Amino acid sequence: IVASLDAFLTQCAQARYWYLKGALQQSRNLEVEGDKTVVADYLKKLGFSNLMVQSLNAAEQDFTNTATSFELKNCLGHLRSFLEQLHVQACPPFAQPTDILPAKWGPATLFLRQHGVITLKEEAFITTLYTLVSDEAIHPLIADREYARLFRNMVIEYGLLFLTTLQKKNIKLFGAP
Repeated sequence: IVASLDAFLTQCAQARYWYLKGALQQSRNLEVEGDKTVVADYLKKLGFSNLMVQSLNAAEQDFTNTATSFELKNCLGHLRSFLEQLHVQACPPFAQPTDILPAKWGPATLFLRQHGVITLKEEAFITTLYTLVSDEAIHPLIADREYARLFRNMVIEYGLLFLTTLQKKNIKLFGAP
């Protein structure tokens, strides 16, 4: 009887774990949701292209509770494009007359570090995240929900950090209101 009860309690604990894991993966983080709105506001206020907000919205449309693995892959692709353009579009206000503006993400990230916009550790962090997004979004045919959730949340939070840094430096892109 004791062995049967132990086995039953073990199965109950495992069932509870799987139930909670599924529930946590499906629920939204209210803080991240609020930060996404702040990121969109910063993008507009600082003069980033309207495509930046559209890219975030497209990623959001692909990141639903019922999304297929193909939709999640599209979500990762939009997030990757968002990261690329976040850095590329941020470069012009920091350029000197002799600088050649970078058109791709890697050179743009290096440019931003060399011009004191991001630190070496921030560059290492975002480069690692970008690499992970690229590996999951570009190479496989499909993406897992856990990766899409992680990257979505991290990209939004990094966007908030980066845009807050620009705001504190009182940087606006050309044509910003």
